[in-house]
Amino acid sequence: MRYLLFLIVSVLLAGCGGQDRAVVREAGRLIAKHRYDQARVVIENALRENPQNPRLLRLQVRCFLHTGRPDFAAAACQELFTVSPRDAVLRQAAADRDPALRLAAVRTLGEIKSADSLAVLAKSAVDADKAVRQAVIQALLKLELPDTLPVLGKLTCDPDWFVRGNAILALGELGGADHVAGLFKMLADHDAYIRKSARLSLQRLATPNNLPAYVPFLADADPAARNLAALILAAAGDPQATPVLVAELNNSASPDLPEIIQTVAKIGTPDALPALRQLAAADGGARLYAILALGDYQDTAVAGLLREIQKNPDTSPEIKTACLVALQKIAPPSVKPTVARSRRTR
Repeated sequence: MRYLLFLIVSVLLAGCGGQDRAVVREAGRLIAKHRYDQARVVIENALRENPQNPRLLRLQVRCFLHTGRPDFAAAACQELFTVSPRDAVLRQAAADRDPALRLAAVRTLGEIKSADSLAVLAKSAVDADKAVRQAVIQALLKLELPDTLPVLGKLTCDPDWFVRGNAILALGELGGADHVAGLFKMLADHDAYIRKSARLSLQRLATPNNLPAYVPFLADADPAARNLAALILAAAGDPQATPVLVAELNNSASPDLPEIIQTVAKIGTPDALPALRQLAAADGGARLYAILALGDYQDTAVAGLLREIQKNPDTSPEIKTACLVALQKIAPPSVKPTVARSRRTR
């Protein structure tokens, strides 16, 4: 009954053209009491009578922001900006004391995809709430503007590891050759998520135009940077990378060894064979990959070794299977011709 009475009052308020101020005041009071659904009813009824009222449109945006609906808030903003192009509703919400409202404002800025959003997002990139800073990254990805990179660059130094890592991942989507050197340095970060994010971004940025920026890191002192540069350049067909990969095959402790083995096998360089044979003979973590690679090389010199490994009772089932696969490539079993049996005649 109370809600029905509320609806009747809201309709009466909206129907009086001179009562816009009263409607705005009533809607503002309801918003202040967190009664957003009721406030929206008042606003929508009033907008039917006066759809161009910027104060009502502004309150409608705030209702959607408070209820965490950036998609609806963005649509309401488009209506507001047609009558008030420079309205500060989102700028004010992004600076509000309520972190939930700031978060909704940042998300809405990403939905609007306007160049004017960038100035607000730049300020929100240093927000005290990490959820707001994370939302800035998502908004920047949606904006897809060249001027977003300086803001994104600041977020790659964020104090929170998760925000920082996601900013680095976003740099892989929006960055260019100028960001390659900085990403290679991040491969030495103490945080595993940062290192992984930098690695993924470097792989995404490895386009033909950006590859020259990777070449200097073939001689980098950091093995993580050196190996990744070699793997990326080798995949692109750059012969400069092959000696780096072959040299790393002699480092049995390298965490990149499985990927390096698979890469040199695809290249097919004969310089890798001595190291691959040693890895296949040794009982190490890269043994399985080395055995399979020797099969790809069709290296007949190791056929005897692989059979010995197969017969060894201490050999694991996985290694025995790898030996079988490799031997089938090295010396495929001969197929004996079958003689068709003649049918019996009665």
